[in-house]
Amino acid sequence: MRDDVTMICTEDLETGERKSYNFGKVTGEDASVRDLVSQVIKDLDEADGLCAYNGIRFDLPFMQQALEINEDIITRWVLKTVDPLEYLRLSGHLTSSLDKICIHNDIMAKSSTGLHAVEMAKNEQWDELEQYCQQDVSILSVLIKRRTFKHPAQDKLIDLKDCMPDAVYT
Repeated sequence: MRDDVTMICTEDLETGERKSYNFGKVTGEDASVRDLVSQVIKDLDEADGLCAYNGIRFDLPFMQQALEINEDIITRWVLKTVDPLEYLRLSGHLTSSLDKICIHNDIMAKSSTGLHAVEMAKNEQWDELEQYCQQDVSILSVLIKRRTFKHPAQDKLIDLKDCMPDAVYT
């Protein structure tokens, strides 16, 4: 289970439409897995921009390896991804967890942790895992829509416009 993608969740910043791609419920049928991977690729390719927290260094490379997605596709996604954690790293700010940033900026905190999500997947608690993942995406969406936030440790105002593909704020 450690090297498997179990759940991918998305939320459209403009419409609020949510999608879940539940790989955990796919019962090992190669055709079903390929169909789900194809749908993820289609949907993420069609998105004007992507947002993720640690997505550039973790989620996208993990998806590339686990789902055998072509490097060119992942590169396209990286180029249109807003990743506040990556921005903090590259701009010389201290890094911080999404949860700490949200709490410091009066945004709802996460209901659980990534480690607990792994346990939910191991225990095949698919509904609970989907709920956690969707909530994680939703609080990130709130942060991205605000565009600015106060850094929890440095108390500096961070403006995400500096790291956003134009498509996200048009």
